[in-house]
Amino acid sequence: MRNNEERLGIKNPIVDNAIENSSNQLNMPTLTDFVDLPTKGKYYPEGHPLKGKEQVEIKFMTSHEEDLLTSKSLLKKGIAIDRVLSSLLVGKVDIDSLFIGDKNALIIATRINGYGSDYTTKITCPRCEETIDYEFNLEDIKITNGNQELLGSDGLITIELPKTKAKVCCRLLNGKDEKFLSQMMENKKKHKLEETNITDQLKLYVVSVNGSLDQQEVFNFITKMPSLDSKYLRKVYQESIPNVDLTQEVNCSHCGEESEVIMPLGTTFFWPK
Repeated sequence: MRNNEERLGIKNPIVDNAIENSSNQLNMPTLTDFVDLPTKGKYYPEGHPLKGKEQVEIKFMTSHEEDLLTSKSLLKKGIAIDRVLSSLLVGKVDIDSLFIGDKNALIIATRINGYGSDYTTKITCPRCEETIDYEFNLEDIKITNGNQELLGSDGLITIELPKTKAKVCCRLLNGKDEKFLSQMMENKKKHKLEETNITDQLKLYVVSVNGSLDQQEVFNFITKMPSLDSKYLRKVYQESIPNVDLTQEVNCSHCGEESEVIMPLGTTFFWPK
């Protein structure tokens, strides 16, 4: 077919406008959102890109991030969500350097922006112990900035134990620590070794006992610590760190009772049906 426009040098304004409008529609703006950080950027070291920042900007999920979430190789390595966060964060930030509370806030915001705030998953009722399907509203999740009475400006949490009266100093964990713990658990399972998940985690975030920074002394204390102190330490630590509060009131459809439940982040969280 002969191109009369090109041969005669004639422009068709109707066609040109249609092409221009189509091009403008395809060049969609990048949608972004701002996410409040539980740490408010206080406890990052000097030079970290989030030092002193109370919020971070993230892009909305696209089909590219959905590809990352469904990548078999990334899922097998356990890094699919990390890759998604890296893709969405505006600015260069090492995901492994994020404190766990800040990372959790980004994960929640990403899920809301990508698939909405409704999240249905299975939970066990604390009252009747029946398993039910429950729909959570992710918008109801609140950010906690930590226990400011125990959390110092250096990001260290000092806790006095009830039984031994020892003063234990703990640090905030980050994404790198999270991966280390996960890999340690996997290796022990693979080689059929004794699982020591509680002491492994304590050894990672307890940095000193009664002022002693000697690692061997700290480890010895952790392994010989009375159960009462261990339980208290873990409870107060979790309540003291900046994080997102996944605790919500749930009304059981089976027994009709209302209970406080920690929302589980199951397989349907980023892979809804």
